[in-house]
Amino acid sequence: MLQDIHLSRLQHLLENLPGSLPYRDLEATQYSFSISGEEIGEYGDETSATNRRLEVVFGPRYNTGGIVPIKERGPGICAVVSLLAKCPPADARIELWVENLCSSAEKLYSEAGKKVSVSIITITIRLTRAQLPEITARTSGAGKKRQLSEEVEIVDLVNDDISDSDSVPVNEAFG
Repeated sequence: MLQDIHLSRLQHLLENLPGSLPYRDLEATQYSFSISGEEIGEYGDETSATNRRLEVVFGPRYNTGGIVPIKERGPGICAVVSLLAKCPPADARIELWVENLCSSAEKLYSEAGKKVSVSIITITIRLTRAQLPEITARTSGAGKKRQLSEEVEIVDLVNDDISDSDSVPVNEAFG
């Protein structure tokens, strides 16, 4: 679950990279994140092959301070999220790649003077209808997904600057 949250954050960051970076579609991208069966065999498993593919694409990470070069925006760079999502969540190498890619994207935002103002929060709550009035959910203007049934799922893009006035009881939010 934690990896899903980090991958969602990475996806959001990469999909909204600053316009100062050149846009490249899939045909023109310099990034290739496909892994062959031969590579998996050579490196022992898909996670090791993924780690090696990322080293080939971005270069080794030593002495970089956790920053990897992101030189373009578009579907090519965003494809890295799909590659990372195929790996087991507890692999330290993959966690480090996700962390480094997020840090690299955030650095690009900072350099462009663009605020990273959206946090991605995913919460799944399972309760009965009788329990709903006891819960309070924070809501924001965009990106809301809400479902009211025997199970309640709240998925929100929450702005960093939400005030307490944006809180509403769940039974009202799901009205």
